[in-house]
Amino acid sequence: MKALALLSIAFALVQLAAPAQATFVCDVKLTPVGFVALRKFPTASSLRLYKLKPWHKVELRTGGTATWAKVYGPLSIGSPKLGFVRKNLINTCG
Repeated sequence: MKALALLSIAFALVQLAAPAQATFVCDVKLTPVGFVALRKFPTASSLRLYKLKPWHKVELRTGGTATWAKVYGPLSIGSPKLGFVRKNLINTCG
């Protein structure tokens, strides 16, 4: 019983020590073709998961590259997807 109480306290302390995770939501830019491709991997030849429209919003995630942002979206549909978009095709996130 004492071990369970100590384990509970340790778990609570770990949760308090975890850094807060900021969420940044980004707008998709208007492009000449009318959409921005959400890709499975950070390459132009990777599978296109979704055609993001200019009114879609995506959530910025960690794990992108120098030219590709890892995002989750679009946030307005029932089944958002995790993928990559070119950084220059999303607006400044806030």
